[in-house]
Amino acid sequence: MKADGYYFDEVKGKPSPGQITLYALVDLSDINSANVNVLTHLAKPRTEYLVKEEKMPFAEAKAQAEKEILAVFNLELLESTAFESFNLTNNAALIAVSSILQGYSSTAGIMQLMGDIMTDMQIDGRLDDEATGSQIASNGNALDLKKVRENLEKRYAELKIETQIPDFESLIHQFIEKTQYKITSLVTFPKYGEFPEHGFNVLFENNTTFITNKVSLAFNSQVDKHILLNVMITALINQLTLRQLL
Repeated sequence: MKADGYYFDEVKGKPSPGQITLYALVDLSDINSANVNVLTHLAKPRTEYLVKEEKMPFAEAKAQAEKEILAVFNLELLESTAFESFNLTNNAALIAVSSILQGYSSTAGIMQLMGDIMTDMQIDGRLDDEATGSQIASNGNALDLKKVRENLEKRYAELKIETQIPDFESLIHQFIEKTQYKITSLVTFPKYGEFPEHGFNVLFENNTTFITNKVSLAFNSQVDKHILLNVMITALINQLTLRQLL
């Protein structure tokens, strides 16, 4: 099954600016309807590999692939529950994984991230790439979970859909607490700002000594939203505070 189009971004609380394409492998002889979502999409290449290369029966291969995908996020699948039965109105695991994958990325960013996960896991069922693992862990750690819930509740109210959003927050907290992947900040501090002639960036972590009367404040953010950045300067240079030099 294939689904493509725009989607509601639960992290930013608005429709996506671009379209995505998702897939699902489903045995329609067993069910009357199915959902296509990010979890069915992630499981597709691994399921195909197990069927074609390991000669595993489809149902068994699909169940193993789904278990392996959830393990990346420190989640477990309830017995006899398949990804195609999940939707964002009632499944905490899908909301958690969808929010983590989305993070504050662009449409192209989430597709790239899913592609990296699928490529890495296709053969051995494990996410070994440190950079990809770090990205999903960092995405999850940066989420404003209260805002995600508010965005979903507002969206379903607008659509006049009555539903109780499940406790996805505890699953994300669990992932962050147990993850083996390195969590990094989505905000970085370059050595110089946009205009190097304005001086060294005092926020650059490796800058500890400044022999100049020109310094700047600069940072790069992967987060597509307003950021409140508090900077406290306490160092003294020749009896003048750095604040006086700025």
